[in-house]
Amino acid sequence: MDRRTLARSGPGGLASLFILDLRRPTAAKGYDGIVQRLLSIDEPKQADLIAELVDAEHLIETGDMTKQTLSLGEKSTGTRRGAPGHYDIDSALVNADGTIETAIQTYRPMTTDVHQAIKDIRSKMQQQLRAAPAANKTLAVHVDDAMKVLLEAERDQLSGLAQKLGISIDIVASDGSRIHFSGGAR
Repeated sequence: MDRRTLARSGPGGLASLFILDLRRPTAAKGYDGIVQRLLSIDEPKQADLIAELVDAEHLIETGDMTKQTLSLGEKSTGTRRGAPGHYDIDSALVNADGTIETAIQTYRPMTTDVHQAIKDIRSKMQQQLRAAPAANKTLAVHVDDAMKVLLEAERDQLSGLAQKLGISIDIVASDGSRIHFSGGAR
């Protein structure tokens, strides 16, 4: 199969080609699993997978892949959503000793109300990412241009939320650019 047949949309196509580019170092142990997941795309879930690919691309660009393994796919302690100890990670950099250096949970708000979006962001952070055993945790919020502007106007609230929970928030635009609110490492 030609890798370029996966390029069905702008950012997702670029991200998939980036990750599947065989010239990139393949030392990352999670590489083959990512390729297999891409080759079995489920049509209704394409937008979610594209968002995950954009986040995985971001980890590849920012992480030292000689010391870490890229993991793409849900991870959990096996508890039910919302239960103590539950966590959900879509993309992660795993250290050689098995610890998680950086974890990203991807989220695409379905609402056009910025206040509801912030409530949903808080809920995602508390229920799906807070318990993740990672040195650095990020909720990547994938938004259209209109929601990006609305969330930028709530910069102080998002920054305070990130600091309070110790989880970073990235507002990810459709072109893949990010606005980062640091939650620090915990």
